[in-house]
This record gives sequence, structure tokens and C-alpha cells, in this order.
Amino acid sequence: MDKDIAPARKLNNQGPYIASMTITFFCFYGFSYLVSWMMIKETGSPELLSKVLTITMLPAIALNLIAGRVVKALNAKVVMAVTDLLTGILFIFTYGLMALSVQMVTLLVIVSVLNKSIGVFYKLSNKTIIPELFVNNEIRKINSIQTQVRQLSIITSSILVTGLLVVIDPKFIIFIIGLLFLLSVIFDFKLQRKRVSSSDICKLQDGYAIHVEKGIKYNLILAAIGCFVDALVAVLVPWLSLVVLKNNWLLSLLLTFEAVGILLAPIVLSALPGTKLSVLSLLLPVSLLLLYPYILSMMVGMLLLGLIRGMFNVQFFSKIQREVAIGQMSTTMAKVLAITDASTVVGTLGAAWLANIFGSGVFTIVGIVFEVIIVIGFIFRSKFLNN
Repeated sequence: MDKDIAPARKLNNQGPYIASMTITFFCFYGFSYLVSWMMIKETGSPELLSKVLTITMLPAIALNLIAGRVVKALNAKVVMAVTDLLTGILFIFTYGLMALSVQMVTLLVIVSVLNKSIGVFYKLSNKTIIPELFVNNEIRKINSIQTQVRQLSIITSSILVTGLLVVIDPKFIIFIIGLLFLLSVIFDFKLQRKRVSSSDICKLQDGYAIHVEKGIKYNLILAAIGCFVDALVAVLVPWLSLVVLKNNWLLSLLLTFEAVGILLAPIVLSALPGTKLSVLSLLLPVSLLLLYPYILSMMVGMLLLGLIRGMFNVQFFSKIQREVAIGQMSTTMAKVLAITDASTVVGTLGAAWLANIFGSGVFTIVGIVFEVIIVIGFIFRSKFLNN
């Protein structure tokens, strides 16, 4: 028997999984923030930064499908360890090149693309491995912790990096981040995969698999809408805050309210564990209607948006991880992430176009349109699942 595979009752994966995930998320978002800071500092061009961010997102769509095959062939634990190792080496090597005075902007663009590309494999393996490490009644708890860890990493990494920039050269911060990625590899190798149970094998039966696949397709449409909305918010909320409302401090306040909503999502889910994805999707456009450019309304809207999106993501991925067979998990999750990443790219690229057409009321129009689409989808959902 594979020494990494053991009965689920003997496993104690929560500690090393959370440690590995925390280090990786913290370093990933810390590096992303540092790149934004360094590129603005070097070029003074937010347009260039926007183009770079778009470029880094594009490979993810195609790479998700390739990553699915890689994870299936090697297993998710190996892929997690290898991606952390490669990222650590990449950042340490980058520090060496910067010390040799290699052209800064070009190097940052290349490293950002490589980092995002490697991150595709990590994200897929991180999502795929959960059913291999935890029993079914632990899965939602782990996804809830992951949601909170990711959000706290976004907040704390930017604060810490900002503080370090006062006393440390930004090049050396990249070196430190590289070392932390190498530390994460140690925790990756401490993970033990559980033995596949007979109940999981039963999931491969044709009738069950077809039913699950139809359910995933329907929920995936809802997830894609959510990712599209996330992209719009990331581009248009700063525009509404800084340009329309001309308020420099408002953006930080709104992002804080969204972060609080995301952090509260697992707590609300623990109180309302039966919350359905369709209900959360029906509430999503309501949060968009509140993002009309009035400060109080936008504060409430961002809090509600963060809460709904946090709850949806926990429920959505937990449902897939509980219902899909372990042998099919990497393939299924790769398709899911490819579609949601594609939706994010479309939202990012289409945000400015929608703003030019609808002006400051863009979220009101988008909210109404999505509410109609989701209601129609809800009406025909039963017919779709039963065919």
C-alpha cells in the first residue's frame, strides 16, 4: 500500500494543510501586492499594470485543462509540493537577477506570468486534494477555513509588505517570499491521503455520475456569473469611489466591508448549513443594486456581496468535493476552474465597456439582467436535471 495512503480515521491533516495553505496564500497575495507597488513606482503607469494583470490571467484558462491531467497522473499532493518548490526557486532566482540589475519591469512581467501559471496547478491540486485528506463531514469546515485564510492573507500580506517596504529593499522581500514557499513544501509532504472507500467507488456508477454532472453544470453557470460579478467589482468599485464619488478613502472602506462579509460567511453558514446555491444566486443581484454611487448604500452592498460570495464558494466547492468520485475530481475541478477563470477574464475586459454604456448605474443594470437570467434558470432547473 502507498505509504501516503491511510484509513481516514488515522489522519490528522488539518494542521499541515492549513499551514501549507496559509503560507502559500500569504506569499502569493503578498507578491501580487508587491508587484503592483513596484510597477507603479517604476513606471507611474496604472494602464501598464492593468495590462500586465490581464496577461497573467489569460494562461490560466488553457492551463487549467492541462493541470487536470497532470494532477490526475501525479496526484494532488505531489503537484502541491512541486508547485511550492518551483515558486520558491523562481522568486529566489528573480532576486538574483534583480541583484544583477536586470531590467526591472520586463522581469516583473515575466515572473508574474510564470507565478500565475504555476499557481494554476497549485490551485487545482489544492481544491482536488481536500476529499483525499478529509472525510465528508469535515469538507465544508475546511473550505470555510480556506475562505477565511485567503481573505486574511489578502489583508495582512498587503499591510505587512507595506511595513517591510519602509525598512527593507523590495528585492529582498521577494527573496524572503521565495524562502517561505520552500517552507510550505515541508508541510505539503506531511499530508496523508486517505484510502478510497467503497462509498466513493459507488459514485462512479453511470446513473449517479450523470445526475451529479447535470447538477454541476447548472451550479457552474451560477458560479460563472459570480466570478463575472467579482471581476466587475474589482474594476468598477475603484472607479466609482475615486472618479465618480471623488473620495480617496472610500475605496479602502468599501474593500474592508467586503472583506468583513467574506470573513462572516463561514459563521453564517454554520448557523444556516442548508443554504442553497440557488438562493444565494438570487440574492447576488440584490447586492449589486445597492452598489449605486451613494456611500451608505455601497457600504451595505459590499458587505452583502462579500457575505454572499463567501457562502456561495464554500457551498459550491464543498458540494463538488463531496459528490464527485476522487478518481474524477481533478478532471472535474479543472473544467470548473477553467470556466470560472474565463468568466473572470471576460468580466475584467468588459467592465470598462459596460461602464461607458451605462455610466454610474452600471451595477443596477447588471443586477437586474442577472436577476432575470437566474430566475429563468431556476424555473427550468428541475426540467434540466430530470432530462
